[in-house]
Amino acid sequence: SQGYAVIYAQSPMEYSANKSISRISAVLDDDLVSRDFDKSKLGVIGHSSGGGIAFTIMDYFSKKGYGNAGRFVFAMDPWFAFDMSAEDFKNFPKNTKVVIQQYNKHNTTDPRIALTIFDKLSILGDNNRDYQVYLDLDHGYPVGSGSYEQKQMILKPLDALMSYTFFDDQNAYKIALDIGSDNPYKENYQPVASRDTFDFGCTDYNEDLVLALKGLNYCSIIP
Repeated sequence: SQGYAVIYAQSPMEYSANKSISRISAVLDDDLVSRDFDKSKLGVIGHSSGGGIAFTIMDYFSKKGYGNAGRFVFAMDPWFAFDMSAEDFKNFPKNTKVVIQQYNKHNTTDPRIALTIFDKLSILGDNNRDYQVYLDLDHGYPVGSGSYEQKQMILKPLDALMSYTFFDDQNAYKIALDIGSDNPYKENYQPVASRDTFDFGCTDYNEDLVLALKGLNYCSIIP
């Protein structure tokens, strides 16, 4: 309704960046389907494992030249950034605007993961990234049954991020990238409980997941 072209790549419980990228490529690389897309502007939105994979997706398509006129990642309570190495984060496109949201209720996803990703994106500078904590929201909030109005806590920053990234709407900056913290791991902005209290922790799960983490230690930022 706002004029954006949206590709939805469902990846249920696969934890595979490659599968998500393949599904998106099937659309973006189809000239008939995507001929009206402005590939110079690109945003990636994800929740949970999709929130982590969003960074891998952005990294992949940026290397293909997409998003040179504007890029953003909106990651909601992200799990691991699968297949992203420390070097990949170091070389992440500098024009990317990033919002990471962490939902703290019920101790579902270990916030050390989101904090680690945010820290690895320090190359973007404070003006291009924001870390937002919602103490009263749980991990399932984005996919819950609430109305659009009830979702405004997370949708309003997303709307503003699109306006600021794609149309340089300066009035949208404070709503998108200036409502959280730029140093959440130093300012004690993010409450962090013991690692063993989380349903989805920062520790390794199995051999396949360990390989996909590319050597990044998601537990080390706050022991």
